[in-house]
Amino acid sequence: MSRRPILLDTNLLVLLAVGQVSENAIATHKRTQAYVREDYRLLVAYLNDASQIVVTPNVIAEASNLLGQADPRMREKSYHVLKQHLAGVIETYIPSKAASELIYYRRLGITDAALLHPEFEGHELLTVDVGLYEAASRLSRQAINFTHLIKANSPD
Repeated sequence: MSRRPILLDTNLLVLLAVGQVSENAIATHKRTQAYVREDYRLLVAYLNDASQIVVTPNVIAEASNLLGQADPRMREKSYHVLKQHLAGVIETYIPSKAASELIYYRRLGITDAALLHPEFEGHELLTVDVGLYEAASRLSRQAINFTHLIKANSPD
């Protein structure tokens, strides 16, 4: 049984792309060093149960910039994987003006504020950003802190 659509944040889109290039690269890429291959596998398994994966253009742009913080070979492979992922996700545009008018814009910035737009009220937000997670929770949104999933699935 599939869950509701999952709205994915920037850092998890980066982990998804780097892990698909190479699970070994997770430990060496500047933006994914905090994760291990089991975290990537958990993310993939979690997303496989989604009815849809949703991103915003802001998330894609930030992920692309962060993936670019690698050596040229890894950057090229990461961009290729990101392009493949874009074919299977729903990209929803939230105008920057609308995102900047939301209460959390001043604290979270444009990308994360857009993820809190009323357009996404029926979505589950999957994030590693504590501030974003807390803001979504305050708005009574369905939000999952991926760090909590990692800890819950850790053998420790």
